Amino acid sequence: MGYSILKIVTGDWSDGRLYPVMADPALGGGMLVEREDLDGTSVVPIPVSTIRVDEVTAGGTVRLLECKKVKASLYVTDSRVVLACENYDKGSMYLGIGDIGATVAVAATAVSRLRARARRKGKMLTGQVRYQWLSEVRAAPKNGLLYPARLRLVCSTYDDKEGRRPYLLDVTLADPNPGSLEVALEIIHRAAAFKLRWYDGISEETRTELAKLAVAPPLERPEKGKVTGHSLPYYLYVRASTAVPAKFAKQT
Repeated sequence: MGYSILKIVTGDWSDGRLYPVMADPALGGGMLVEREDLDGTSVVPIPVSTIRVDEVTAGGTVRLLECKKVKASLYVTDSRVVLACENYDKGSMYLGIGDIGATVAVAATAVSRLRARARRKGKMLTGQVRYQWLSEVRAAPKNGLLYPARLRLVCSTYDDKEGRRPYLLDVTLADPNPGSLEVALEIIHRAAAFKLRWYDGISEETRTELAKLAVAPPLERPEKGKVTGHSLPYYLYVRASTAVPAKFAKQT
């Protein structure tokens, strides 16, 4: 379907429904992407050093993108998790196709640092998982050099030909960070609260589950190399048409 969670956008990108819009540096605001009304005022920034995107197909998992040794920012807001990376060339390697593109994949590991810096001007690797799309949050805590702090977010697309197609966004948190288990729990709390507030067509059983997740206790530390977290009931497929809750749209 050409979807990959992340996309290289330029300064003239203005449709923020699927992929974030670059922020105007002159306006400040502390984020590399434009704030949205639903983001709220409490935004938690977390440094990220490795980024991976996988697509789960009928034939197995396909890696669409992998970026290593980058300086990226993960923003946890009241309505979404946003990833923004300005230095995606340096130390990165792109795999697969989709929105990133095979041509960019080859170029990203072949150019010199000087050329990379020139090409990055006015561009950003960015993406988002809106809470209405979020179906799963998993995390693994740091446990020595071989086990860095990791976070996974899951969302899905759907069409009549391919059916449901899950996508995995995996990031390694850079130091200093509040801890991957703490970040995962923050996302779970905010996502559950967001769904309860903005979506009325949820069954009572599901609302009860979401209400528990909105105040879920701290995640227990898993065994070394294992992950922990929660699946979130009631999620929408990733589409431009589901990017803004209808309830919010009616109020604006």
